[in-house]
Amino acid sequence: MSSGKQMNKLQEVREQTMQATQVNHNRRHEAHASPSKKVSNIDGIGLWNSFTRSFKSPLMACFDLIDNVFDASSQFQGRLNIDVDVDEFEDDDHPLKLDTTNGFYILNSCQHPVKPMTDVLTVFNSDKGSARSQIGENGVGVKQGCATLSDINFVMSRNENVYSLGILARTLQKKTGPYIPSFDFQYDSENDGDLNQFLMLEITAIVSSVGNEDIAAVMKEYGHGDVEKGKYRLIKNMMRMNEDEWSEEKYVFCICVHDLKHGHNNQLIDDMKKGLPEHYLHVPQFFQVWFEEHRVKFNHWPNRLANLTRFNVRIPKDQEIDQDILNSILNRSGTDNGNRVNDHSLNIYLGFDAIKIEEKGQKAASLYFYSRKFGRLIKSENDGRGMLWLSAGSTNYCQALTIIVDDISGALPLNPTKQDFAFGEHDNGQVWKQNLLKWVSAVTKVYYNYYLMDVCKRQKKLLTDLVKSLHNRAKEKQKKFLMSDPNHSKAIDERRVSTFEGLQWDFKSHKIVLTPSSKKVMKYNIGEDIDLFFDTTQASNRTQPQRKNVSNTTATEEMPEQNNAQNGDDERCNAEDETYDQDMTLALATATATAMATTAVKRARREPIRYGEYVEPDEEEEQVSPKKSRTIAPSKTRRLDEENAQFKQENAQLKQENAQLKQELEGLREELRDANIDMKYLEDQNKEKDSEISKQKREINRLKTRSMDL
Repeated sequence: MSSGKQMNKLQEVREQTMQATQVNHNRRHEAHASPSKKVSNIDGIGLWNSFTRSFKSPLMACFDLIDNVFDASSQFQGRLNIDVDVDEFEDDDHPLKLDTTNGFYILNSCQHPVKPMTDVLTVFNSDKGSARSQIGENGVGVKQGCATLSDINFVMSRNENVYSLGILARTLQKKTGPYIPSFDFQYDSENDGDLNQFLMLEITAIVSSVGNEDIAAVMKEYGHGDVEKGKYRLIKNMMRMNEDEWSEEKYVFCICVHDLKHGHNNQLIDDMKKGLPEHYLHVPQFFQVWFEEHRVKFNHWPNRLANLTRFNVRIPKDQEIDQDILNSILNRSGTDNGNRVNDHSLNIYLGFDAIKIEEKGQKAASLYFYSRKFGRLIKSENDGRGMLWLSAGSTNYCQALTIIVDDISGALPLNPTKQDFAFGEHDNGQVWKQNLLKWVSAVTKVYYNYYLMDVCKRQKKLLTDLVKSLHNRAKEKQKKFLMSDPNHSKAIDERRVSTFEGLQWDFKSHKIVLTPSSKKVMKYNIGEDIDLFFDTTQASNRTQPQRKNVSNTTATEEMPEQNNAQNGDDERCNAEDETYDQDMTLALATATATAMATTAVKRARREPIRYGEYVEPDEEEEQVSPKKSRTIAPSKTRRLDEENAQFKQENAQLKQENAQLKQELEGLREELRDANIDMKYLEDQNKEKDSEISKQKREINRLKTRSMDL
């Protein structure tokens, strides 16, 4: 082959190689630019397993199921029954036998028609929004709750004469996707005859149909190995929706949970019965909740909190609170118009738990967060002092203090299982959260310091005793019936509780604080429906100084006590004044206290010596025989009495000065602790800002890298 032909052949091979390289490059580019349009499959078994890990405990899963009941009830006289699922079966081939079952059912009336069962059981589907009356806005609903409790669950409803059935079972789930079958039955009493027979025919047709062998297996397991028994038990539960007083309801909903995976049904029902009153704030007294023959009353907090008091505040969502924002939200009335500050209203309740005060363990301030119209408990802290930047040293903010944050407007964002807040979903979620905690901290300080400083004159032991004095009455209120106490069954928002008047707020550093003027004019009004409150007469008697019973006490001996009372008033008025130069103030106060204490000690030590120097022996005493008793001249006796009285007066004054110095030192220590808390807060804020800046830098670098790739 000639050299020219070889060169042409080589050039042709090069061109083909370049074309192939370009084609491969284009294919890779198209693969990145145009991803596959194929919809990803959902693993039904994996999804079921994820459902079972949605809640912290089986009890929380039960409460989530009950949430749907309250949502369906809205504003009408609803009814809810919870009871064990008893296994009863009898016919010619199956004699009556009571098997040990471990399930329960929830049966409730509804204000409006129950939506189609296919919508109820659609995975991650919900038509609820974030309104105050809706708790399941994330589409969790019955599916996660049932899967957490049991591997076999039946969901039933009746809209007048239309019966619906849904089956939630683990064995029905496939790798190819979730399977939650549902069925509807239209019952015509004139043509279909007996309801029990009608339902038996419908269920039998479903179980015996070709392709429904997996449903038949579920029915067999529900019947303890007998399909007929399983059908009988299911129909018995469906018949509950049309028996006794339920036949008068137009719309009924029922959930049947079979064979609990955790614990026994009796224990779980007992836990629900005890926990429901604390778990919901705003269930009205006309709503009936029954566990077997026991009716639950939602009056947990009003019947155990002494001096129950309500504060109403407004929380900005997007703007960090400063003096201008604070003035704006305090001066505006009515609903939020969104012109300047995007905020929302909520209530904060405070009281001292007269039941908890006698229980063993820490009595620190407990913090509870409730949300939505019926007031579901979202989260709680046994010791909320750290979260609210309150002094946690010694017994400050203890005495079974209870703080309840009531988001009745439903403004705060919740996570899917309603077990915590989801501030991360909001653009300025951290600002929103900090504003909320600042307000809660501010009103807690006002409430606690009012009782500690004003009522108990700084005596924490007295405050503890006042709370304990109401323990027996609070225990009696746990046993009262509706007829003996008209307020007994009222929810917390139905009661006229105590309030403060004349409160005016300022913003200082990063805190919301009372203005100095409002400390002098604020007024505490005891609510008309509150009967657990302190006997202030008893507190006043116990805080009065005890005067010495000396026959020759002069008027000047009473002056230090009067001055001390005045000093106490001054300290009370200035108790909340902020001091921000903590180190200098503490050093100066410590030096002053040390100097005064040293002077007082020297004076106390010098007095006996001076007294001995002035006492000279009387001439008559020197001439008296040792065997005879000594006598003192009247002038000498007067002088001794006067000096003795003067010594007692100065001694009392020294004790008083010492007590005053101790109080001042304790106040300075309290201010130092607050300053340390402030510093910790500012450090945390700086860390959050640094983290946010780092996150933004990483995002900028990522975008730069991506732009370079493009």
